Amino acid sequence: MKWYQRIQIRATIFLIIVVTGIFCFALFFVLSNQINYRINSRMDEISRYAVLVASDIAMNQYIGNTGSSEYYEEVDSMAGFYQDARILVLNDQCRVLKDSANTRRGKTFINDDILTALSGQTTRAVEGIYGRIAVPILDYSDSYVVGVVYVSLSMERQYQEIQNSLDAVVLVLILTWIIICLLIGSVFMLSFKPLAKIRRWLRDVNNGHGEHPPLVRETSEYGAVVKSMDTIIADLKEADTSRKEFVSNVSHELKTPLSSIKVLTESLLLQKGAPEEIYREFLQDINSEIDRESALINDLLSLVRLEDSKSGLNLQMISMNDMAESILKRLQPLADRKQVELILENRGRVEAEVDEMKMTLALSNLVENGIKYNKEGGSVRLKVDSDFADAILTISDTGCGIAEEHFNKIYQRFYRVDKTRDRATGGTGLGLAIVHQIITMHHGSISIRSKEDVGTSFTVRIPLIAVQNAKNLAEKEEKDR
Repeated sequence: MKWYQRIQIRATIFLIIVVTGIFCFALFFVLSNQINYRINSRMDEISRYAVLVASDIAMNQYIGNTGSSEYYEEVDSMAGFYQDARILVLNDQCRVLKDSANTRRGKTFINDDILTALSGQTTRAVEGIYGRIAVPILDYSDSYVVGVVYVSLSMERQYQEIQNSLDAVVLVLILTWIIICLLIGSVFMLSFKPLAKIRRWLRDVNNGHGEHPPLVRETSEYGAVVKSMDTIIADLKEADTSRKEFVSNVSHELKTPLSSIKVLTESLLLQKGAPEEIYREFLQDINSEIDRESALINDLLSLVRLEDSKSGLNLQMISMNDMAESILKRLQPLADRKQVELILENRGRVEAEVDEMKMTLALSNLVENGIKYNKEGGSVRLKVDSDFADAILTISDTGCGIAEEHFNKIYQRFYRVDKTRDRATGGTGLGLAIVHQIITMHHGSISIRSKEDVGTSFTVRIPLIAVQNAKNLAEKEEKDR
């Protein structure tokens, strides 16, 4: 059984139990209310009638006439109308003057209800299926109690009527409960149905298919989940493609110098008695290919070390002006060979907390690229500036420029705008990837502005206090969670 089916069954059972509990409570509530309503209605009706009988007896002063029972026609009428009730008329001595059942006439009958009525209070009580009502008979002239109308009655017929009506109510409630349970089951089946589609799609993706994800046009949570998963899958595919391209590029880049060395050495071996100049020229070419291979391996190792999460930063507060000056001095011989002018522009003293060795590597790569891809007689300008939060370093050159379509790809490993040009200048295709990784480690940013045949400008922003910024960033991410 699939996990979402188990959730569906458990949720359905839980809701059915909840609905059953609600219906049981509703049934108990309806039953109690129905019984109370019927019994109270019956008692109210008979109480009103008993009050009328007591008023009639008081008005006609039947209590003082102890003769024929014809004085108590209202009692007989009430007994005839309420056949399940027994009516007694008693004087103030608790002697029965009238009994609708004709068994206690002339006898004394006393209980708490009669004594309470003799004190002037009407009483009513229900015990089980039996009810009792005692109404005082007041003398109209002196307003004192002269007797009591006492009614005892059976509620069996009312309970039977309630039972008959409740059978229908219970049947309706049970049918309603069944319908609601079926609806709950149907709703859960429909609500979990998209999960089956998502599961099939993920299985197809795992098998190399599943190009068209389901539910992407829906605005529900399922649609949002599928869109997120589709984005993640696309990113994973892109990462896998990038990995394959990286392996392919590394293999190609490492193989190319070796192939050149092999060709050169085979050529030397085939030339018997070749002059020293030929050997020297071939050995110089072999040495250049070895240097190229060594540079590529060094860049690969640098990139791997930078991408290793365990490789931290050796942060210290340093002068960015002094660092920039040192970089330009070190690269001046390369600039002289290319006849490119190096210019340092300081907009003020700037100190930042950085890893000096790594930041020097990143800025050196940018300046070196500006020299390599520049034109003869061109220039590379390194400007050092800052604002209240960041150190701002701008490296501008007057070189060949980069088309805008390449802006989002230039930081990828082995990506080349012009492969033939990179090979001619000896680039490995890893320089900007290393730059981007170092700046990211410093929680900084890099942006580019370029125009073909005009020049390129990279702007690097590094937090002046990287440690504090990193701490603030971590605290913000923790709060967002």
